[in-house]
Order: sequence, then structure tokens, then C-alpha cells
Amino acid sequence: MSKDNTHKITWTNKAQKDLRKIPINNVKQILIKIDELEHPRNKWSKKIEKLAKHQYDYRMRVGNYRVMFDLNKTAKIVHIEKIGKRDGNTY
Repeated sequence: MSKDNTHKITWTNKAQKDLRKIPINNVKQILIKIDELEHPRNKWSKKIEKLAKHQYDYRMRVGNYRVMFDLNKTAKIVHIEKIGKRDGNTY
């Protein structure tokens, strides 16, 4: 019997607003990567990093953009918090 490993994706209003400011080609790439978070493998992709001493739990690299998100493993929820272009603040 296989375990249902599907996660629900939720978004903050800020993350939705951030996405609207990004060029459409980049938005497509970002949405594809976020959709992949619904069905996590045994290990996260190398482009996903657990953050220490940061307001968000994880960071995912998608080209020059970073998707910041929190993960509730018990409830199986990935909460997209912020999307930003890579710079000194989004590293």
C-alpha cells in the first residue's frame, strides 16, 4: 500500500502580488517548480535549501528568482510566502 504523499499548496497575498510583477516567461517556470512541491520525492531538489535563522523555512531557486516557503509536514501543506528576484536580500 502506498502512502499519499501529496501536499497542498497555499499562497500568501504577498506571494500572489509578487508573482504578478514577474515577466510571464519566468512566471511559467516558477509555477512549474511550485507544482512539483505538491508531490515531493524522498529528497528535496538541490535547488531547495532549508534556511536557518530566517523568517521562512525554505528557499527554492528558479533561475534568477527565489521562492520562499514554509512547510507543515504534519498537515502536508506548502505555504508560498514570497517570490523575489535574486539580490542581496533574497540571496
